[in-house]
Amino acid sequence: MLGIPERGRSSEEIFNTLDSYRSNDLAAKGGRVWAYVFDSGRPDVAEVGERAYTALLHENGLDPTVFPSLLRLENDVVAMALSHLSGPAGSCGTFTSGGTESIVLAVKAARDWGRRVRGVDQPNIVIPSTGHAAFHKAGHYLGVEVRTVPVKTATWTADVDAMDAACDEQTVMLVGSAVSYAHGVTDPLPRSGRSPNVAASSATWTAVSAGSCCPTSNDSEPRLPTSTFR
Repeated sequence: MLGIPERGRSSEEIFNTLDSYRSNDLAAKGGRVWAYVFDSGRPDVAEVGERAYTALLHENGLDPTVFPSLLRLENDVVAMALSHLSGPAGSCGTFTSGGTESIVLAVKAARDWGRRVRGVDQPNIVIPSTGHAAFHKAGHYLGVEVRTVPVKTATWTADVDAMDAACDEQTVMLVGSAVSYAHGVTDPLPRSGRSPNVAASSATWTAVSAGSCCPTSNDSEPRLPTSTFR
């Protein structure tokens, strides 16, 4: 078992160790690990990111009264995202540690809204089988039933009719992907909600880098489902 070294190590030793640990890593640059690293392919863009990261390396976002610059940056990015996604008046957003926390917070918001607004006491969410695994984590943590619906095998997209049928008066959320990790397709979720089985529910999209392209791609490719607030 590795213990705390009895003496400090030189910077050369430290960086040699890091290089050794990284020897079996895949290359972060070059576009070969797209699901994990989104390399722009532009060294000038990478340099800007590295300089910005280093400039704020020692600041801590725990308390914005100590480092108001971080709060300003967070608010700026959230505002840009809302504008990009056509957020309506009064919309808001928040930073999280990653996809799982974002999904857990979305499910919590839907559950709490269902309780407060509709009196739901046994909440459920309806999700395609290709939906992100974190929805199942969120359901476990928050006491929300997760109803998984098979997708259409011809397209690997959500089966809207089957999702409608799985909804009832306790449904607080419909889930879609833009795009799904496994197959790179966008679910046609905006069409859902036609069935009388569907009570007023919130809808959530899971989207990573590719999902952020959907608002602009709709203008040039109208066949793509919209994944904005419009």
